[in-house]
Amino acid sequence: MRRLTGGRAPERGAVAIIVTILLASGVLLGCAALSVDVGNLSAERRDLQNGADAAALSAAQDCAITVCPSATSPSLMALAGANASDGTSGISRTNPALPAVCGVGTGSGLVSCPADSGLGECPTPSGGLPPNYVRVYTQTRLQNGSTMLPYYFAQALAGGATGGTQQTCSAVAWGPLGQFHTIMPITFSYCEWLAATGATPPATTGTYVTAPSGPDPGYGGAGNPWPAASQERVVQLAGGSIPGCTTWNGHDAPGGFGWLSAPNCSVTTSTNGWVQTDPGNNEECDLTALLGKVAFLPVYDCVMAAGAQPTGPPPLTPASACATGSGSNTWYHIAGFAAFYVSGWYLSGGSTANSLLSHNPPCSGGSRCVSGWFVKKLLSVQDMGPNNNPPGFGINVVQVVG
Repeated sequence: MRRLTGGRAPERGAVAIIVTILLASGVLLGCAALSVDVGNLSAERRDLQNGADAAALSAAQDCAITVCPSATSPSLMALAGANASDGTSGISRTNPALPAVCGVGTGSGLVSCPADSGLGECPTPSGGLPPNYVRVYTQTRLQNGSTMLPYYFAQALAGGATGGTQQTCSAVAWGPLGQFHTIMPITFSYCEWLAATGATPPATTGTYVTAPSGPDPGYGGAGNPWPAASQERVVQLAGGSIPGCTTWNGHDAPGGFGWLSAPNCSVTTSTNGWVQTDPGNNEECDLTALLGKVAFLPVYDCVMAAGAQPTGPPPLTPASACATGSGSNTWYHIAGFAAFYVSGWYLSGGSTANSLLSHNPPCSGGSRCVSGWFVKKLLSVQDMGPNNNPPGFGINVVQVVG
């Protein structure tokens, strides 16, 4: 038996033949194309999506604070490229006739987005898009300027398949703050906000002071000078109606003095919600911790007497229907929130904090008031409110919607 087996030649070259057959039939090239070429496309799409998300978030913030950017904005291009593994990515679309930055928003200057189609588009939420949103599209772009990602193995299988391109999109909305937990349970009227900011909605949304960025108290430090004295505003917490206000209620409820019912000096309020007043001459909260800080104040547009919390929007016709509150059964309808830098206050029968700018009480006698500046703030982790008629009062939030 050893003589018979010893003379048999070994099966050398069998593996080489199998590999040759697999190569000739395209099986190995197909596997390589699936793993390498398709993997490159998948990685490219992730990079593009990261860039689109970053650019869209930045664009929405610009829209909310200043003005919407264009597709050639250097900051957007830098964000898109910074999120790409090769350091470059294009804010553009596979169809150059379509806008790479588009959307809708009052006074935004954005180009309208065409109808969605294909995987490269942003899906529209089931509830529809918010009133203000921006879309940013990113497309494959290599260091040499090409928009085609080369196929390393697929072109060996099909000579015409030299490369592919990817397109992604991100949509981000901006709008007024919907709900907030405030530690300054004071409200003031929509009319008073109009008078203090000089706003004339919907054409403009008011005049604001640049928000403080330095150390506490925020203004008055190096590189962050105090605003002009003429820009300081005094919010009255008790007083008569504001002249010229014929549509919205412009005064605090009798005996309410602007205080809200807030156990432990805090209250959660919502845009288009109702909150109860806390009547009386007593000082409800110690405001010391808020001096030299930005507080978020609810702005109301209706005062109503009710034995229980009202529901739904207020009855604004006739206007007198929003001026019926008195005592503890009084409810304020919250139209939105304003960002207010607190520079001082005067509460007759209570505490006084002289204005950080003028060093004098902001009001006197039997008045109750808070002084400071209205500023713009952007919040990215809060609820977005409904598109109610009053403007956003200087506070906006951003949310990814597609």
